[in-house]
Amino acid sequence: VEAMRQAPGGKERAAELHERLLVFQAEAVAELKPLSTSIDATELVNRSIAAVRGKPLREAVICLCELARPPALEQLKQQVHEQARVAVLECLFQSDVLNSRGRVVARAPGLEPGADDMNDAGLRWRLFQCARLARGLTVQAMLNPARAELLAEHAPDRQDVVALIQQSPWIPPGHLESVSRALVAGFQGDMLVAGHLVPPQFEALVRHVVESEGGATSMLEPGGLQPERPLGALLETPEALRAFGEAGIFELHDLFVAPLGTNLRNEVAHGLLGDSGLFGTEVLYAWWLLLRYSVLTSLLIERRRAAEGSAERGQ
Repeated sequence: VEAMRQAPGGKERAAELHERLLVFQAEAVAELKPLSTSIDATELVNRSIAAVRGKPLREAVICLCELARPPALEQLKQQVHEQARVAVLECLFQSDVLNSRGRVVARAPGLEPGADDMNDAGLRWRLFQCARLARGLTVQAMLNPARAELLAEHAPDRQDVVALIQQSPWIPPGHLESVSRALVAGFQGDMLVAGHLVPPQFEALVRHVVESEGGATSMLEPGGLQPERPLGALLETPEALRAFGEAGIFELHDLFVAPLGTNLRNEVAHGLLGDSGLFGTEVLYAWWLLLRYSVLTSLLIERRRAAEGSAERGQ
């Protein structure tokens, strides 16, 4: 295609070849076969269900929020370099990163020996791959079984969820209803709805957190235009780093915006992710992450206000 574009009179032929390429890429997606291994996760499943079973709704939801943590970056780096010592050839070559339609959206270079810079694309892509494998296990063996148990016992509705998150300083004004509906849909297993609500609400949450911390969330261009900063730029701010931590920022980049990662925001916003993809582990994990940040920050404010009230009564 590139050669025909540069050749005299080759424009029409280049367009024809490009169309054929798109057809072949879409058909090739069906030919991709997952590489998998089986493990016995029975103990993890049972432990996760036991963590929420028989508890009041509020306590059960808090336990669900605390079942997992952001990935430990040093541990991920160690995994990447251990794999590099085993799969030497794989780390030497560039890899194409495809979206859900088979299009090449990024290229990951080979891994440099001893690479430690998080901005190194070869290392970063492999870190994302390791984190995705860990998330898949976390969702299937821990978060989803606990969610299903919590749904069976309590069937949380909108009022229940609002009561759990309404004190959160991280939820932007005017977004409580949208966030609560996203969370209710996730509890009910309606990932078609949750998958379309979670990414934009997460972006609104990050924007609000950065702004609340004193960061700039828009730009000022010549002529006075003030376009909003995209999510990727917001995650690069010092304010976001203070709020979410290095591991949390890495996780949000991977899940929502990085072409080398899951890039969920782009996949959903542009209608690239099909129905089956919305029921995948990444969407459910993103839902759980929104639940975690909303509930735990609300709980923190509640406890702080309760402590202040006790101190005032003591005086």
